[in-house]
Amino acid sequence: MSDTEGAIDDTSSASLAHSHFSVSSLPRRHRFEEWRESISCVFEVEASSDVRQDNFKASVDGHLLDGVMLAQTSSRQQTWHRSSQRIAADGMDHYMVQLFSSGNMATDQGPTGGVAPKDGLVVFDLSRKAKSAANNFINVSLILPREMVAPFLQAPDDQHLRYLSSEEPLVRLLHNQIATLRSIAPDMTTAQAIEVVPHAGGLLRVSWPIRPWPIARFMMWPCRAGSKMPLPLRARFGQILTNPRANTAKTPRPCAVSI
Repeated sequence: MSDTEGAIDDTSSASLAHSHFSVSSLPRRHRFEEWRESISCVFEVEASSDVRQDNFKASVDGHLLDGVMLAQTSSRQQTWHRSSQRIAADGMDHYMVQLFSSGNMATDQGPTGGVAPKDGLVVFDLSRKAKSAANNFINVSLILPREMVAPFLQAPDDQHLRYLSSEEPLVRLLHNQIATLRSIAPDMTTAQAIEVVPHAGGLLRVSWPIRPWPIARFMMWPCRAGSKMPLPLRARFGQILTNPRANTAKTPRPCAVSI
């Protein structure tokens, strides 16, 4: 086996890139400010003084699956805002699909609006402004490059803050797949992620209101060994914010994977 082949094998068998962030080890009076600073690279958050002072908690645990980010976020009641200034600064051109395993969110924006459906999914277009509110929650976010999904959508620019109801069988299937990916991500290798990502993208596309492409078209996303995810998402995931007190895992912490 050549040195090049050995390097590829070593990379393929490597664990997924992982990052963890929590404020639990900080003094209570500093927790919310540290949380707000840590995710300000993508979102602006606010919370009432009671929430800030009453044992505030927040954590993010994320993995990179080739060109896709998967993260679980847990925190207290707060509002979320993605402004035009923030969008221009970070350059993220991705869709984010969220499920709430605990708690919920609500927004006045989007084609559906109101409170997110129980056991359903919420779709965000990260190139668009957003305002929402969440109660105490745990959610899982799947963040995908726009070009992975948009070519198959009838209206790719009209998916922002769309709710997908669990009454639809394929939405339930996608919900379960995202939850399963989250549970097995710590044990996956990069080679396995490269195999899984196209199938997750295909299921996502058939779960949205899309153009009825033949199933063979669902495998067009070019995932391959050594491929790199788009720079803006890599930068957001890998950005190290300097206070080591809150970063208990001592790894780059993912900023802002929840809204």
